Amino acid sequence: MADIDWAGRQLRDNKRGYIVNTIPPIISRIGFDSVDWLNACTKAEQGRSVGSHHAIKAALPLLNRKRVSGFRLPDG
Repeated sequence: MADIDWAGRQLRDNKRGYIVNTIPPIISRIGFDSVDWLNACTKAEQGRSVGSHHAIKAALPLLNRKRVSGFRLPDG
């Protein structure tokens, strides 16, 4: 993940924008640490739902499912 943040902070003529160096890393801004992010990505790759309890519950009818299961992110 550090590589994505690093790439976003690079200045180049052929790039439309960049992340200003004074802004904290995106993982910190969304309230994650790297272990939580890795767990969320791993669960998503396994086809499990990832989101807040409220978001997963709201998605159940769209997924034709009745029970809440998945990796719950902090409600923030």
